[in-house]
Amino acid sequence: MRRSTDRMLTVHQSVAPSLVRGEMSYWLLQPHASLRSDVKSYFVTDVTERSIDKLELHMPDGYAEIVFVFGAGYERHPLDTSSSVANMRHSYVIGGRSRSIVTRDKGRIRVIGVKLEPGCLRGMIGVPLTDLRDRTVDLRDVNDRGLLALEDELAVCSGAREIGARLDRFLLGRREAMRARNSLVERLINRIRIDRGCTSLTRTAEEYGVDPRTMERHFIAWSGMSAKAYCRIVRFKLAYRAFLQRCTAEPDSQSNATGGADPFQGYYDQSHFIREFRFFTGSSPRQVAAQRLSTSTDVTNLLLARDVSAA
Repeated sequence: MRRSTDRMLTVHQSVAPSLVRGEMSYWLLQPHASLRSDVKSYFVTDVTERSIDKLELHMPDGYAEIVFVFGAGYERHPLDTSSSVANMRHSYVIGGRSRSIVTRDKGRIRVIGVKLEPGCLRGMIGVPLTDLRDRTVDLRDVNDRGLLALEDELAVCSGAREIGARLDRFLLGRREAMRARNSLVERLINRIRIDRGCTSLTRTAEEYGVDPRTMERHFIAWSGMSAKAYCRIVRFKLAYRAFLQRCTAEPDSQSNATGGADPFQGYYDQSHFIREFRFFTGSSPRQVAAQRLSTSTDVTNLLLARDVSAA
């Protein structure tokens, strides 16, 4: 049974938030040590009152997610269009996102999420993720009683520490299922990360001795996104993270204002980098450097700053 967020949002949190902004507190938590090869992180967002003008931009990061939603819910739409707004009132899973989304909270809300390495969600729920590309699926439709029971347990947790412990306990019991990976997909994921997103998929398929279309089908079924999209995400994560670091280190530098791409970022030239920057952020590097944005990137920036796989 789902519970009100009134009690949850007024109980003292025993773990300091990773980010506080007005009415929002955000915790980014590490999973149990034995889970870290499968589970990237946990996150908890508490919003104590509605701020209707605050939009949050969430860039894709290459991870699958399980998201538990309690309270008033939030609006969600793709960055490139606000005409298809979804009202997120229920918990859900998503295999992978290739595009950025924009969210707006609708009132008092708590959102708890689990970010999983590609392949783990497929092993956990036991069905291919082919139809979960850029698409959320209501937790009730996943047909997993364990996840529904976990939702009820999380609904009455009093703080971030207890939430992390509950998630650890559940996922430790699912380790074997999460580790039932596809060896071809795992090899390709590792290759893409080593290549910093600049992998030639055709050449890699030849090296692996498989048909490119077969490799792509396996990748989509196990990760919930195409290999090409995953390359693009990994490459941009690295470039965006380097861009933020330069902005922080040299705020008055002209290179920070233009966001010129360095060769290690894997782009053909500066104009290629800027096109990708606009695709993922909806803004130019100059606008982001000057913080002239209609949406907040606070959460995305925090996640990227702590993303070891983007280092």
